[in-house]
Amino acid sequence: MTMWFPLPSSVDDIQLIELESLSEGGGFSPFTSSQIYELLHDSSAHEWRERVGVTNPNDGSGKSSTRLLLTKNLVFKTDTSQQTPFQIDAQEYIERLYKTSREVPLWHPQKQWFTMRLNRYWWPISVCPKLQTLRQLHGWEERTRAWIDMILFSLSITKEYDVGLDCNPANFAWDSSRDRLYYIDDEVYERLLPREFAEAIVTRIPEEYQQPHHQWEQWGSQLQQALLPEWTDGLIWRQLIEGIESYPLTPLLQKHRISLIKGLSQGNPHLDPEVRRAKRRQAQAKAQAKAQARTASQARLLAAYPAQREPQLTCIFSDTHGNIDALEAVLKMAKEFNVDSYMFLGDAVGYGPFPHECVQRIAELPNSICLRGNHDQMASTGKVPKGCSRLARETLNWTYEQLTTEDKQWLGALLLEYRDANWLAVHGAPQDPERIYAYVYEMTYRENLQHLREKVIAACFYGHTHVPFIYRLQENNLDSKLPPQTMQLFEKQDVLLINPGSVGMPRDRDPRASFALWDRKTNSLTFHRAEYHQDTIIAAIKKNNLPEDLISRLEMGW
Repeated sequence: MTMWFPLPSSVDDIQLIELESLSEGGGFSPFTSSQIYELLHDSSAHEWRERVGVTNPNDGSGKSSTRLLLTKNLVFKTDTSQQTPFQIDAQEYIERLYKTSREVPLWHPQKQWFTMRLNRYWWPISVCPKLQTLRQLHGWEERTRAWIDMILFSLSITKEYDVGLDCNPANFAWDSSRDRLYYIDDEVYERLLPREFAEAIVTRIPEEYQQPHHQWEQWGSQLQQALLPEWTDGLIWRQLIEGIESYPLTPLLQKHRISLIKGLSQGNPHLDPEVRRAKRRQAQAKAQAKAQARTASQARLLAAYPAQREPQLTCIFSDTHGNIDALEAVLKMAKEFNVDSYMFLGDAVGYGPFPHECVQRIAELPNSICLRGNHDQMASTGKVPKGCSRLARETLNWTYEQLTTEDKQWLGALLLEYRDANWLAVHGAPQDPERIYAYVYEMTYRENLQHLREKVIAACFYGHTHVPFIYRLQENNLDSKLPPQTMQLFEKQDVLLINPGSVGMPRDRDPRASFALWDRKTNSLTFHRAEYHQDTIIAAIKKNNLPEDLISRLEMGW
């Protein structure tokens, strides 16, 4: 009979790596070479071929290269693809697994690895007590509870150790005597992203296609409650839902997917529009309670710019994105500060439901410098470049149709940059030749600061990221990242990249409209937020059938 699971010819063919026991509390002594040899050759040993290369996921592993041997309630496991003519390769593989086991609590404490020689090849092999995998659990309720345990376990490993697992029920097993879950696969990966968790969730549907829709909705709701304490960022939830929506499923299972998404979304503070609006109303009530204190604080700020003084104050704002209510709130506050000029850094349109109104309002501002943004460019031509986001693509055609010929001409004629003696204004990044597409962010801010220094530019105002922020390069070549704060311009040899944030769609988790004021007499820059009621713009988004994502982004400020 042809050998299927590799077996050693003698005890000397088995090589152990001298490492301490994995046992929690030290209660387990690793097998010796002699014990392993006897177990492998035991008369009760059974080559577990029926668990390999199967098509039914409940039966075992789909990988035909896997080799399993069951003996004395222990499972020996290897893979034909891992055999190697070099002992050092097999040994280093085992050492990596042991190192991971010391750092990350993944595997059963009685799991052990060793290398074995067979003819000219070396094999890495593991031995572990036989456990019940999550695929072998009976009953819908039991399995779905176990899936949630699997996802939470994988999430905790990713968050705490930056390690990713193959999030499949076949790779996890429950030890009832220890009352805990273990990972039984040997392979680990890079940290898991929301889309990979989405795949782990949605791929359960084809395996349980016979379950009625309401059960998928119920499981989605249970999963939501389990994940809410772990995921407090609305963007992660949107990525999860997008991953579930985009995963390829047969049309026959589309209703299952819809029910699952409904369970994950209904009542979810990051996804359910009604819950978000209730939170917004609560926030507005709190804001009104603090209005008196805020008014007094604003009065002190206004006192610094008395109306009788000759105004030398510029309002710097960017990225209105068709949000006329936010724009009017900013312009109203700017007027109260008695500004005498305006600098608009681009993207009057895109996303929001009032593109024509925003163009008209910005175009009529007196003493203004107006720049072109990437959305202005696309809306003026109707052309979308590769790499454009889904939301931008979905709203562009609608925006283009709302604009008049004069609007498009005005947008297309806007400046790409404005250069003064010692400062510069662009929409995107100063280093970008096109000025409107590249971003200033963690990976690019240093090279943009160096670019400004080489061009002898002390300050650059930019938009595009929707986040108010300051990057600074000092005389000693030390750079720093600063939150929005009062800043003195043109100090010593400082080089500054200054973003006033977004008027119409902030992404710094603060939904209020953001802008900055530049006192040109003292060269002091201050950052400000303007509150506005979102009801009108939300109603317009719904009325014009624009993507629901726009509402959540407005309400959550992301």
